[in-house]
Amino acid sequence: MIDLIGYVGVVLLLIGWYFTKTRYEISLYLNLVASVLMLIWALLAKAYPAFFLNFVWFLISLYNLYKEKTERWEESEMSQVWISESESTSSSSR
Repeated sequence: MIDLIGYVGVVLLLIGWYFTKTRYEISLYLNLVASVLMLIWALLAKAYPAFFLNFVWFLISLYNLYKEKTERWEESEMSQVWISESESTSSSSR
């Protein structure tokens, strides 16, 4: 069972790495889930260097996901400001 957790984690990490360029957001979620599985495996297997590596990987994945979500939110906020400014400009020119 311990090995199965490790193998699933590795496969998800590899799939996440593959999607990094084509489907960036999916890769962020896959990396996050995979690093958690690898953390569990490393603890159960008492593989502490692997635990440390995957803990860092988890933190990087979490940071990148946070950064992606905040950038997307800021872009949507900016588009709303732009739309509302466009509407007010067009209505004042009448």
